[in-house]
Amino acid sequence: MKKITLLLFAFVAMISLNSCEDNVDPTGVNYVTFESATYNFGVDIGSSNTREIKVYTANITGSARTFTVNVVAAGTSADPASYVVPTTVSVPANSNVGSLSITISDINIGSAGQTIELAFGAESGLFPGANIVLNVAQVCPWNDVSVKLTFDQWPEEASYVLSDGTNVVDSTTAGAFATAPDNSDWTKAYCLADGTYTFTINDAYGDGGTTVDVTTANGQYSISPTSYTSTANVMFTVP
Repeated sequence: MKKITLLLFAFVAMISLNSCEDNVDPTGVNYVTFESATYNFGVDIGSSNTREIKVYTANITGSARTFTVNVVAAGTSADPASYVVPTTVSVPANSNVGSLSITISDINIGSAGQTIELAFGAESGLFPGANIVLNVAQVCPWNDVSVKLTFDQWPEEASYVLSDGTNVVDSTTAGAFATAPDNSDWTKAYCLADGTYTFTINDAYGDGGTTVDVTTANGQYSISPTSYTSTANVMFTVP
């Protein structure tokens, strides 16, 4: 009797296990999903980029299938003018993989980045997977350069010019740092094309005092706060 009871228990457990597997297996169901729940989408500064986002179905059919794709406004912070998202995506016949071609331009992305959330449109008999969120961020296609200024007790006296030998890339005038705390740091990131640059620090009072650190992939270039009175510069080449 004990053996019969054990065998019966094993049989019931096997049926239950198979039943659970059948409940989660989407094969044979009209199911479609994006390749992932999130996607990091880098956009070259001042340009645009196109990426292919994969979609997958649970089964293969002999005819092509088309699914509606919607931008979810509540989960999208990107400027509508910055992206082109097709309203549909197709999965070819005899395949379970489709490709959604998305183009995003560097329009109001900013240093903090933006998001675009996509969802499949509602359709009778369709079981869509989770939405996908595109995390959009600016990327530098050239050379990342960081400039750090360390002020003395008079930040308002400092100003600078960054040039490439022909043109001024960036500059400030005296008083630009008037609201900066005494003895504080200020950092700015640049995306610079290959070439040689000059960073010039100026002091309106003529007693120096601001430290400059320029960091590139080739190394760090500095100006000591006591090495100048009114002006000093440092040259660097990237890459």
